[in-house]
Amino acid sequence: MLRRYGCEMKRFVSSTAWFKGHKRKVGREPLMAYMARNQQDINHSFHTTGLASFSKRSNKNDLSRFLIEIGTDPKEARYWLKSFMSSAEPSKVFMVISVDDDVMQNQAQLETFASAIAFLYRNNMAPLIVYGKGRQESSFKSMKDMCIWNALKFSNMLEQQGVFTRVLYPGCGVITGDSQNAGLPEFAMEQLKLDPNILQSDFHTGHLPILLSYGETPTGQMFAVDTWTLTSHVARLLQPIKVMLVNSQGGFLDEYGKVIANINLPSDLVTVDSKPWKAPEKIEMVRSIAV
Repeated sequence: MLRRYGCEMKRFVSSTAWFKGHKRKVGREPLMAYMARNQQDINHSFHTTGLASFSKRSNKNDLSRFLIEIGTDPKEARYWLKSFMSSAEPSKVFMVISVDDDVMQNQAQLETFASAIAFLYRNNMAPLIVYGKGRQESSFKSMKDMCIWNALKFSNMLEQQGVFTRVLYPGCGVITGDSQNAGLPEFAMEQLKLDPNILQSDFHTGHLPILLSYGETPTGQMFAVDTWTLTSHVARLLQPIKVMLVNSQGGFLDEYGKVIANINLPSDLVTVDSKPWKAPEKIEMVRSIAV
């Protein structure tokens, strides 16, 4: 699933090994029955007939995919799925994902990413997606327009897989800034204001929000916000269970160029300065969401 492309920064789950090593009796309910029962709960919570019919068609595919990702042991797969789904409270954002522009520009990676997001959505673990145009275009307008176009393309991919999305466009009122330095490097994160009501209302209506990293001043001037800065701000405000960076490299890389699979918060903050892969920009990114 997302592990292939993302670097997880977990808040309340220490590591994936915790699930495997945690001593807990696993019930003997058949896996297909368990998936069907939980899928009924998901369909009921969203109150959407379209998603219900799509979920029935996708149930078997989800089961096969989950077994491939977790392993071929049905008991282990059932336990993992139950553990994740039980932590996904309806009133709480399960995950905030910051997606890199390189992924949006790569058709194959974007299709895989969309499939993974659809899997989470169908199993009641819908994330909040944060996206901003990373590459500098010839003008601010062209950069903004390209960001909107990529978000729409991603939204269409998700909706083809039964995901109800809602793209939060620049100027929608979620992100505001009251400084004349809005959008400039010296623009501090504390000067950003985020309205959580729109984000939370999307989840309550069964929509997956795609938040574009553009804000608006009180006078109506739009400005770009660094994607990770916005992700950090959203994470501090909504306190999700997981925060994930998705890029074409697979996440943060260590000193050998290999992906750092998990960064556990807050425990890893104590030793982050002693890690061999430490770099000022990585440490700052990790610390920015740990508050």
